[in-house]
Amino acid sequence: MTKTSLNDATPDDWDKLGTAIVEPSMVESPPHYNQGDVEAIDAIRSALGPSSFIDYCRANALKYTWRMQDKGKPLEDCRKALWYLEKVQEELQRV
Repeated sequence: MTKTSLNDATPDDWDKLGTAIVEPSMVESPPHYNQGDVEAIDAIRSALGPSSFIDYCRANALKYTWRMQDKGKPLEDCRKALWYLEKVQEELQRV
């Protein structure tokens, strides 16, 4: 029988969820881009200002799409490119 809702989960299912290892997002917030309370992208945005930050994000989106077939993780690189394009969109909405 296929479980179709949370109510179908057994106590053993819930225990497995509680012990599951959560991998850090290598797209949304890679751990190696954090220094204390400041994430690298926020420091870069602050240092560059709006126009240069948009250019920086566009260049990174291009970089990830340009080489996505060569690194062995094309889906991850595609997601990274989209992440940078979302940053462009967010910045454009601010100004």
